[in-house]
Amino acid sequence: MKTSLTRSRSAAEPRPPRRLAVAALALAAAVSTLTLSAPVATAEAAEESAITVKWAGGNANELQQYQPDHAALKDNGSGHYDDFKDLQISVSKTTELRTEAVEVTVSGLDGTSNPGGGGDFVQMFQCWGADPLAVDFKETCQFGSWDSASGFPKAQASVEAAGTLAFDRGTVPGSIPGTTAPVPFRSVTGSVSEPYNVETSPGIVEKQNGISAFYTPSISNEIPHGYLNASGSTTIPFEVQSAAAQPHLGCGDRSSQAGARCWLVVVPRGKHSGELAVGTSDCTKLATHPIPFGKKGGQSASPMSPSCSFWQDRLVVPLDFSDAYASCPVAAAERRIIGSELAVDAISSWQSTLCTGGNAATFNLTTSAGRVVRDQLLTGQASFALTNKPLTSATVNVENVELLADADLRYAPVINTGFSIGFIADTGTVKYDEIKLTPRLLAKTLTQSYKTQLPRFSLSYSPDPEATYINDGRPLTIAGDPEWIKLGNPALGKNEPFLVTSGPAGDDAIGALWSYIRSDADARAFLQGEADPWGMTINPNYLPTTNAKAFRGGLPYDLASDESVDMFPLADQTVIDFPGLTADVDSVAWVPQASSLSGTATRIFRADMQFVDTHDPMNTAVFVRAAPTLRGVGGSRIVLGPITTGDAARLSLSTASLQLPSASPVFDTRTPFLEELHFVSATPEALAKGVEALTVDPATGTAQMDFGGLATDAYPLAMTLSAAVNLNALELDAAARADYSHFLRYAAAGGQVPGDLRGQLPDGFVPLSSSQKAATLSLADTLVAAPTSDLVPASPPAVQVTTHVAPVTVVANTPNRANPVAASGTTTPTALAAGGPTVSSAEDTLDASPTASIVGSSALGGSLIAGVAGLLCSVFLLRRRSLG
Repeated sequence: MKTSLTRSRSAAEPRPPRRLAVAALALAAAVSTLTLSAPVATAEAAEESAITVKWAGGNANELQQYQPDHAALKDNGSGHYDDFKDLQISVSKTTELRTEAVEVTVSGLDGTSNPGGGGDFVQMFQCWGADPLAVDFKETCQFGSWDSASGFPKAQASVEAAGTLAFDRGTVPGSIPGTTAPVPFRSVTGSVSEPYNVETSPGIVEKQNGISAFYTPSISNEIPHGYLNASGSTTIPFEVQSAAAQPHLGCGDRSSQAGARCWLVVVPRGKHSGELAVGTSDCTKLATHPIPFGKKGGQSASPMSPSCSFWQDRLVVPLDFSDAYASCPVAAAERRIIGSELAVDAISSWQSTLCTGGNAATFNLTTSAGRVVRDQLLTGQASFALTNKPLTSATVNVENVELLADADLRYAPVINTGFSIGFIADTGTVKYDEIKLTPRLLAKTLTQSYKTQLPRFSLSYSPDPEATYINDGRPLTIAGDPEWIKLGNPALGKNEPFLVTSGPAGDDAIGALWSYIRSDADARAFLQGEADPWGMTINPNYLPTTNAKAFRGGLPYDLASDESVDMFPLADQTVIDFPGLTADVDSVAWVPQASSLSGTATRIFRADMQFVDTHDPMNTAVFVRAAPTLRGVGGSRIVLGPITTGDAARLSLSTASLQLPSASPVFDTRTPFLEELHFVSATPEALAKGVEALTVDPATGTAQMDFGGLATDAYPLAMTLSAAVNLNALELDAAARADYSHFLRYAAAGGQVPGDLRGQLPDGFVPLSSSQKAATLSLADTLVAAPTSDLVPASPPAVQVTTHVAPVTVVANTPNRANPVAASGTTTPTALAAGGPTVSSAEDTLDASPTASIVGSSALGGSLIAGVAGLLCSVFLLRRRSLG
C-alpha cells in the first residue's frame, strides 16, 4: 500500500516533545515475546511545510514573488488562461529535505487526452538557480535527458514511443549567425553542457546536446510526462535530490551556489498552441502539423523553448534542503559499526546528533552480509555489530566456530524495522497502490521462473536444445501468472523483465525473506520442483544438485531447506549470442542486480530495469541498457523488488500485502480458497504487531520470527536488529566502551522519537518497546562497568577489511556463463559518496558514460565471489559528512 509506511496525527492530538528522556533501567527479565504498541504519532516537518500554489495567483507573497505574471495571459488570445485558471499544485513537504520522494498533487485541469502525447499533462523538474524569474534560470534545471540528442542511446526510443516532441531542452541562437544550439545546462559547479557531433556510420552524423556529462534518464529526477486522471487530477511522487545524490544541482550543499534552497518547477501543458503571437510558427515548426496561435492541438515543443509560451505557464515551489554534508567535529572519535543495511536510514538520522555534545563520537556504518558481520565481530575486525541473529555455530563461518568458546557475547535490541516488496504498477492514467503476493509467487519470481527473466535477443530465446524449460509454456511475467490473476491483482506489464534484486552481497533481511518463503507449504513444494495448480514449475537451474530434475548440476544448496541462504542467486545458465558481436550476454548481465537494497528501491522508483536489448549505435562493440520506462509509454508498467521499509517510506513506494505462510497446502484453482488466505501490508500498526510476534531468545535477547504463530494483523517480515559486542575483545578498550555506551543510550531514548528531523526515528521503523529499551540501557551500563579485557589480541586478518573504497569496475574478456552465486553471505565493494552516512550505490553515483560495457559485470557471478568471500565489504560509511 502506498500510504502504509508513513505516520499521521489527528488535529486534536497534542504535539509530543522533540526529545525523549529515559532513565537508566535494570535489565528486563527475558521474555518470549515483546509487547509493542503502534508507533506514537508525532508532529512532522512534512505537515508543517506542505505548500499549495495556485496558477491564477492569490498566493501568499512569499510564494507569489517567484511566479510569472499569469494574469497577463487572461485576454491575450492564447487560450492558456482558460486552460490553467483552475490549476493548483500541492507539495507534501518542502523543508528539511534530503534525497527522498515528496508527493505533488495536481488538480484543476482536464484529464490527459492521449497517454502517448496529446494535451493536459504536467512536466516537473528540479532547478538550482538563485532567481526563478531570471532569464537564464532554465539553464539550471535538470531536464531533457529523454531528448533523442541527450547522448543516451535508448532515450530516443522512449521519446518516439511517447509520441511527443516535448521532452527536449529547446533551442537558442547558436554562436554562429543563423544556427541554433540547445538550451544549455549549467551545473552548480560552473560547468556548462557543450553540444557535439558523433558520426554513427559513414556519412551519418548525430547531434548531441552534451547533457549526458551531467545526467542521464537513470540519474535525472525529471517527470517529462505526468498524466492526469479523468477528473483532471493526479498525485505524483517526485524524487527531490540533494547535493549528495546530484552534485550538479548542489541542493543542500552550503558551500555551493545553490546552498540550502533549490526549486521544483512544474510546467502544465494544456490544449492550446504554444506560439507566442499570431502568425508565428517558430514554436511548432518542427511538428508534423504546426498549430497556430490560440488554436487547440497537441503539445509538441519543449517547455524551455524561448520560441514558445510554455515556460511562462510554469509554477515554482521553493525546496529547502537539510545540510547535505552536515559535519561532525574533526576532533570527535571515530567508531566503526558493522551491520545490516536495514539500519542505514536510522543511523544516518542519528549520526549528526551523536557526534555533537560532551560525549561526541562519529559512528561509521559499514553494511555487509549477516555472516560477514558476525565473523568480523568474532575475529576482532569489528568491535560493535548490528545483527538480526546471534553468533552461533550455525551463523558464523565454520573456520571461526572455535572462537565462540572464548567470546563473551552480549546483545541488546536497537532497531525495529521491516523488509518489504516495493513496486510501481500503473497504466497511462491509472496508478495501482495495492497488490497481493503469496510466498509461492515470490519463490517463482526469485528463481527466474518467468520467461522474461531469461536473456533473449529481440524476442528470441536461447536456442539451446537442452533448455526445454524455456519454452514449456511458463508465463512471460508475474502479471500473466494465473496465481497472480486469481488474487485479483491488476493485469499489467509489457513482456519485459520486471524484477530488481540486489547482489551479489547478502543481508540478514534477505535471509528472513527466504525463511518466510520456505515456511509456506505451497512455496516450499514449488522450490522442491513440484508444479503449481496450473502446471508451472521452478526454473530447474534453481533445484539442488541432489534433485534429479536439476539442470546441469543445479545449485550446491537447497533453497527449500538451507537456512544459510541470505542473497539472491542468479543461477540460470542461458546465454545469448548477439549477432555480429564477439561478446554475449548471460543471466547475470541480462538484468544487472543493484549493488544495495537502497539501489533496488531507487531503480523501482524510476522503473529502471537496465536490461540489455541492443548495442550502442555509436559503438557496436558495446552493449547498452534500456532506459527507464516512462509511465504510459507502450502501455502499462509493473516493476517490483525486495526493499527495506525505510526506503519504501523515503521514496513513497507502494509495498505489497504479503500472505501469512501456511504450514499445509491451501492454494488451488478453486475460488473458495481465497477465504483461507490472510494478507498483511506493512503499515506502522502491522509492523508493530509483527515485532510483538517475534520470539525472543532468553539466552541472547535476539528475536526471530515464528511464522507459524502469526496473528492475522501481524506483518510477517518485521525484524529487530540487535547490537552485539564481545566483551572479551581487546579492541574494545575503555574509550571505545564509553562511546558505544553513548550510542546505545541515544538509540534507546532520543533515537526512538518518530519524525523526519535529524536525530529522530524515520518512517519505516517502529520505536523500541519499554522492555527493549531497558535491555539496551542495561548493555550500555555493562559496557562502561565491565573491565577491559587482558586477553591476547587475535591474529590480524590476512587482508585488512576495506573501510573506504573507490567505485569498482570489474572487467572480463568473456561472460560468466554458469556460475551461480554462493549461498554464503558475501559482499563486494560499492561506490561511495564522499564520507556520507546513507547508502551509496551504483545507482546513486553519476556515470558520464551512457554506454558502459556490461560484459564485465558477468564476472561478478563467479570468480570475484569465490576468491574473496567474506573479505570485501559493501561499504556504506557514515562518516564526518552526512548525505542528504
